[in-house]
Amino acid sequence: NDYLREWIPKRGYHLQTVLSLEAPSDPSLKCQSCRVRSAKWRCRECVGGRLLCGLCCRNEHQFLLFHRVEKWNGRYFHVGALWEVGVKLHLGHQGMQCDVGREPVRDPDGESYKYADDEEIEDDFDVNAAHPETLPRPRPTDNDGHKFITIVDVSGIHHLPVVKCGCHPEVEEQLQYIEMGLFPNTYDIIKTVFTMNVLNDFRLSNLECKTTAYQYYAKLRRLTCPAFPKAVLNRYRELRRLSREYRNLKLWKCMAVGMTNLPAAPEIARGKLGLFCPTCPQPGVNLPDEWTDDPLWWLYIRKFCADGNFKADHLNQKNEHDDVHLTNGEAFMTAPKPYEEHLVDAAKHAHKYAHPTCHVHRAHKDGEKVAAGRRVRGIGAQACARHGCFCPSSVVDFELGERQMCMDFSLSEAFKTTHMEGISCTLCVYDIMCQYHVKLTKRFREQHGLTLPATLKLMKAIGLWHVHGHKEECLYRFATTYIPGVGIVDGEILETLWSLLNRTSRSARGVTTAHRTEILDDHMGDSNWKKTINMASTVTKKYFRAVKEQQSSQDYYDGLTEAAPTELIPEWTEQIIAAEGRRQNNPDVMDIYQVKVKKAPTRREIELQLSEKELRGGEQTGQATWISQGLKLEEAQFDLRSHVRKLGLTPTTAQKLELVAKRRQNRKLVDGFMRSASEYLGAEMTNGIYDANPAPVIDAEVSENEDPEVHNPRISRADPERQGLPFPSAIALAVLTNLPVDRRSFIQSLRDTELHIRSGHADDALELVRGAVIQLSWQYKNRLRGAIGAQRTRSWDKVNLLNKIWKLQRRVYNHNREVMMSLDDTGTIAVKYPELLISDCTISTAVSEPNAYGQSTDRLPWFWSSARPGTLSVPESEYYNEFYRVNWLRARAQRGRWAEELILTRREMQWTVRFYVHMAEKWKARRDTWLLHRDPDGQIARGHRAYAEQQMAMWNELGRVSEVMFTNANSDHTCSWRLVV
Repeated sequence: NDYLREWIPKRGYHLQTVLSLEAPSDPSLKCQSCRVRSAKWRCRECVGGRLLCGLCCRNEHQFLLFHRVEKWNGRYFHVGALWEVGVKLHLGHQGMQCDVGREPVRDPDGESYKYADDEEIEDDFDVNAAHPETLPRPRPTDNDGHKFITIVDVSGIHHLPVVKCGCHPEVEEQLQYIEMGLFPNTYDIIKTVFTMNVLNDFRLSNLECKTTAYQYYAKLRRLTCPAFPKAVLNRYRELRRLSREYRNLKLWKCMAVGMTNLPAAPEIARGKLGLFCPTCPQPGVNLPDEWTDDPLWWLYIRKFCADGNFKADHLNQKNEHDDVHLTNGEAFMTAPKPYEEHLVDAAKHAHKYAHPTCHVHRAHKDGEKVAAGRRVRGIGAQACARHGCFCPSSVVDFELGERQMCMDFSLSEAFKTTHMEGISCTLCVYDIMCQYHVKLTKRFREQHGLTLPATLKLMKAIGLWHVHGHKEECLYRFATTYIPGVGIVDGEILETLWSLLNRTSRSARGVTTAHRTEILDDHMGDSNWKKTINMASTVTKKYFRAVKEQQSSQDYYDGLTEAAPTELIPEWTEQIIAAEGRRQNNPDVMDIYQVKVKKAPTRREIELQLSEKELRGGEQTGQATWISQGLKLEEAQFDLRSHVRKLGLTPTTAQKLELVAKRRQNRKLVDGFMRSASEYLGAEMTNGIYDANPAPVIDAEVSENEDPEVHNPRISRADPERQGLPFPSAIALAVLTNLPVDRRSFIQSLRDTELHIRSGHADDALELVRGAVIQLSWQYKNRLRGAIGAQRTRSWDKVNLLNKIWKLQRRVYNHNREVMMSLDDTGTIAVKYPELLISDCTISTAVSEPNAYGQSTDRLPWFWSSARPGTLSVPESEYYNEFYRVNWLRARAQRGRWAEELILTRREMQWTVRFYVHMAEKWKARRDTWLLHRDPDGQIARGHRAYAEQQMAMWNELGRVSEVMFTNANSDHTCSWRLVV
């Protein structure tokens, strides 16, 4: 902002200077190059914009063919073209003129160049429209008879005459163009070429900015002729096709495929063109030879994360049979034919796929759902769970829904293409792993196309977001926090990858199947590439966080160990070690983490107990029911007060009528409760409470969407939602003390009854808050994020309803807590029922992701425990022991994971550097091999070797920089880098 404030006074001077560039400083000025001829031409892209004569303009732009020039016509600079000054494209000699048939030098200022007539303009234009003079168009040939071609470059669309090489007629014309960095549109009669720069620029724009081919070519047309962009030749279809070819060439070049044995196409193994994670342990790639002797076997667990994405759908295609596939499972999208064969075979074994044993998740519910008009509904993939690199050949299409048979094939391909040789254990993280793992091993052993190494042990887990939408026991059985040896794993990392890929997959939903495959392959490959070159920074950040959190979790564990009953810790340790040892074969043993004491009774259970006690004791009956009804009425008052606040100061007539009806109903309930209260408290005392105790105003309970009551003049004490109800707790102590003994005893029994029932009501409110927050997590995750249009509106309606529920129940709980504290003489209610804050109810803390940054050493908010200190039905000593046991176990798990994370990040530093060295060695071997290779002319393939040297230098530098970064971060880092030459 300070820079902008400084610029504002200078704005006018800047504008004057910019405007001065629209005309030459001296119209009679001579050429600023030869100083002889009259200057009429200037280049918009050359620095300084010198004024030149036609001859100097041609000479200086013979190798700058795609600059845009202007010509001074005495009034303003008119759009010109380099062909007007005689610039030509010479093939065969790096842009220089061929000695065979060399033409004499002509003066462009003394020669007139002809423009195209209307009938000579190509069919891409509107024949009824006049061609604009601001877009110079040449005739089919120049004055020397050379054919004009169209050249598409990053600076726009150009036209230049082409002079072919006369000394090498045996070289195909298309190859001569490619030697010049120009990609021909056709191969027989070449009329249009695209520069390598424009194809590369479009690819980068698509990868980084998600620019579509249509948008990119529209930009080129505007650059060419801002006033008449539609008059520019339309080469949009050609751009789409050539961009596919360029992508494929780029892929083959980067992965060193097809560089020899021309013209035969090489056999490429599935996943061969996909670069995998540089940091995951890969035998033969980034692990030392003696890695199998390491006692810390858990360091070499391969971690996979699986997920589906229903944004990446694809529409039905008309000419599917005529599609041309440039890749066929060699990159990240899996091979169609083996995948289809697997699905056919898997359909015959439907009994091997588990039915829902937990909640009915979307992956099960929509498994057989058909999407009209769409060839596929989405995609599923595997990625490394720690670093988020896509696994080659593991991305599958969902023709129906996210079926287990689809994810089986995806996982099998990940095993095949990610260098798993020698790896004995793998962690598989999937949203519905509690159901997916049932019969998983059997399916892999018996079904066609699935591969599972015989010695591989599968560890099952659920991502830390999704696990909270499962049953309570799934948290401890499958959450990565409670699995020894896995460190800190983000089991939801594919969600971050989908968010970026979705911006592209939406634009690819209408292209051909082959084109979609190539686009997704390119974007997933680019995602892996960016992670590869930035992995040193990523691992370093993980290391710094692990150092901090390991010490913090250790301190928390030590403090809890000191506070817990000393005599019980050895027993707890023995139990959890035994459970962790049996977890692989029986995840149910991890239920040891669950609270074992009985949950607090609900309001209705307490009401039933007290009502039965009334009947057995011969007391006046109906007391518990009356108080319970009053609490329901009190909750309805809270709801109505919230409704009034949301109406604001200017409700509509319809809203006013609705409010009157609600208040009328509420008034009936208040009057009925008053009559019942008179039977127990007496009419005089009831009326006194009613007149003296309006409902309190609590500003802190007003949400951001509501107006505070104190500023709303329509709310008065006469409104039923604001009337205080005559509960026994509303009787002042001074009044109670002056009552007769028997009457005072009866009122005190009513107060005790109210205390018991309010405790149940408070627990009910907490349960509703918990349920609403859990549902909110799922609404945001699985409904709102993926919804569009009317579906998104309905999702927001559900979110607003759930927000209303937890806000109301939080008020109900806090109000009951305040009343119970007034009824309690011992002061224990404040401990038994802590205040429920808004921050306790957020979904971004322990409810949704306990291992998120900043939460790794925090416990869940107090109200997530199924029982709390001082629950009336649980003896305090029993609860406190259980409370410490559960939290000590959780602290132990967190300490263990962070200790593992610290060791793991240190090893990952070495593995990352070793990967870079490995890649440099691969390119060295290719360089040495290509020394023996000859091109079609019998010459040594110098370009092959130079490219290999370039790649070696890049990987060497990545390794060196990473080594320096790791050494600076970790003084104990073991050097793994060496220069490959």
